[in-house]
Formats: sequence, C-alpha cells, structure tokens
Amino acid sequence: MSEMEGGDSMKGIERRERMNLTGGKKEKWPMVRLGDVCDILDSQRVPVTESKRVKGPYPYYGANGIQDYINDYIFDGELVLLAEDGGYFGDKTRPIAYRVSGKCWVNNHAHVLRPKQDSHLDIDYLNYSLMYYDVSKLINGTTRSKLNQAAVRRMTIPLPPLPEQQRIAAVLDHISSLIALRKAQIEKLDMLVKARFVEMFGDPVKNEMGWDLRTIGSFANVVTGATPNRNNSKYYENGVVPWIKTGEIEAGYIYNSEEYISEMALTDTNCKLLPVNTIMVAMYGQGKTRGQVGILKIEAATNQACGAILPNNKYCPEYLYYHLKLEYNQLRGLGRGCQQTNLNLSIVKNFPIMDVPLDIQQRFIPVIERIENEKCICIQALEKLEIMKKSLMQEFFG
Repeated sequence: MSEMEGGDSMKGIERRERMNLTGGKKEKWPMVRLGDVCDILDSQRVPVTESKRVKGPYPYYGANGIQDYINDYIFDGELVLLAEDGGYFGDKTRPIAYRVSGKCWVNNHAHVLRPKQDSHLDIDYLNYSLMYYDVSKLINGTTRSKLNQAAVRRMTIPLPPLPEQQRIAAVLDHISSLIALRKAQIEKLDMLVKARFVEMFGDPVKNEMGWDLRTIGSFANVVTGATPNRNNSKYYENGVVPWIKTGEIEAGYIYNSEEYISEMALTDTNCKLLPVNTIMVAMYGQGKTRGQVGILKIEAATNQACGAILPNNKYCPEYLYYHLKLEYNQLRGLGRGCQQTNLNLSIVKNFPIMDVPLDIQQRFIPVIERIENEKCICIQALEKLEIMKKSLMQEFFG
C-alpha cells in the first residue's frame, strides 16, 4: 500500500481502481490515511494490573484477541483493534486486526481505532481493510517487530462511497459466517470421532477399562527427518517429494505439503521417504504445535522437528492416531529443555499406549471412514470458501 501525497482538495489522497460490486463497472476509489479518518485512542489503553485482574464479565484484549475476562473496562463502543506487536505480522492466513463491541479493556499491544464521525467510514469495512494489511515495511524494532502509532497514522486504505463499503462488508460477513459454520461442522465431527473412540476403548488418559500398557517403541519404529541445506538450490528446485513441517501436522489427515524437495535431497541427507499411514508427531513448535499429531495419506519426507511412527501389521494407524490426539496434553507436557521446551524421539518411543488387541482396534476403522468422508466434504467446501474470501479481499483491498 502506498503512502498518500498532498496536492488537491482532498489532501493526501491518491486513487486506485476497484471493481464496483453492483455491476462490474470500474471506479476510482480514493486512498485515505488512517490518521485522517480514524480516532486513534491509544492514550486510553493501559496494561491491566494484578489488582484489577479479577474475573468478571468484560473481555480483556491484546494483540491477537481476548486474553482474559476481568471486572473492569476502559472502552465502551464499536472499535477496531490493530496489533502493535506480537501479532501475526507477515502471516497472510491470520488477521492482525479484529472488531470489538461493547465494554472492554485493551492492553498496550493493540492500537485502538474508531472512525471519525465525519469520515463516512463504516467500521466493519475498516476492520476488513486492515485484517490482512501488509505492515512489513512499516514495522520497526531490531529484536521484536512493532507497529508504532506514527506508522498506523500513515497506513492507507481505499475509501469507496459508504453504501459500497457496507455492501462489501456484508458480502465478506456472509462468507465469513459460512466459513465459521463449516469449521463448526468439522469440529463436531472431530468430537464425534473422539466420543466413539472413548465408547469403544475408554478414555486413554484414565484407562478405566484396565488395558495393559505398551510403549510406542515396543511395537513400532520411530524416526525423524532432516532439513536439506537451504543454500543448495538443487535440493528444492523442481522438488517432487512432499516435505512436512510441524505446522502442517495440525491438519490431521495430511494429503499435501507446503514445500517439496528433490530426489537428490533424499539421497544426500537424512531425509527419508515415509509411507502412507505414518503417524506424525510435532516435537518442536510454537504455540499449540508441540504434541500435535497427524497421519500421512501420501508418501512424504519430514524435517527433524517431526517424529514419525512407521506403520506395521502390529497396530492400526487410526487407533494410534486418535489415541495420541486424546492424550495431547499428556504428550505435550513431557517436553524438556531450558530455553525451548521440546519433545524428542526417546520421549515418543517411551510414551505408553493402551494395548488393545489388533482385531478390536480394527473395528474402529469403519467408524472413522464414515465420519472422515463427511469431514472431507466439509473441508473441501471450507477450502473453496476461503479461496473465495481471499480473492475478494485481494480485489477490494489489494
């Protein structure tokens, strides 16, 4: 996004062509600075002190959303919060701005924006225009990226007529609601699978059915991979081998990868081609990543941050996959390290699993197949909606 230049009666405005939703006619929409159309209420935000951190009805917001609920508030109204630091800067899939309404508290990690009364700026439109804004050229800081208030004031957004803003926001609201519905359906299907697992085998954390326990390493081989040298372009150019990283394990059933490596990378490094139905365990990773599990539905390699439990005829991959999913907190909690808490191959190999006979494990497969087929339909629909939303966001906001 370019900065504004002065000159005409609309000071600091430049124009950009945008498609009019009503009939495909191209119009030029002015680009305006946030500092000209928004009140920036940063002076009112303050970090919450321990004395005020009492559980209550008011949301306490930070850079990425609600941090807590407390018994006090400093804002009351319709606002857009924009991450100052700690946000998802550079991540095109997660928003750096979000809409809030009503009484709330905001800490000093989020800028607080409100359209000026005479700006003719719709607040929902403002939120969408900032949601995936590229702030990479505006942030400063050597060890931690920070979007300061001066940079926020210089940020520019396209400003169509108010009815057009409202129409754009309504379209994006509708798609967002459909995306949320599909995600809720997928979550319910996941919960259904977990419920059927517990019904058939019991809760693996409690083991109320009294199954004997066996370590993973006693019935399966556990390996890891490697990261081919990034400086050797031959390892990545025209790559044909899917290469899985920990962030992709969250998908659960893994059908593709973000990156591919070459056959040369397989032969020259410690990367191994893993078979279908390999169980993947995220051993490293920020946030919720460590301890998550997935199951390969393609042949793929992996980096050293993933543990790979190889399939064999001694266990059912679907049984082990959902067993580990239900014990996410237990597995994650075994992480070791001073500077960064990680799992390792020894921890994964020694993790105990309920020793359910293989023929009983296999009764779980038809249950999984039915639910996974429904889930696959929902995921495909979700992907189409997300592509549609991304395309519209690009069209409207560049």
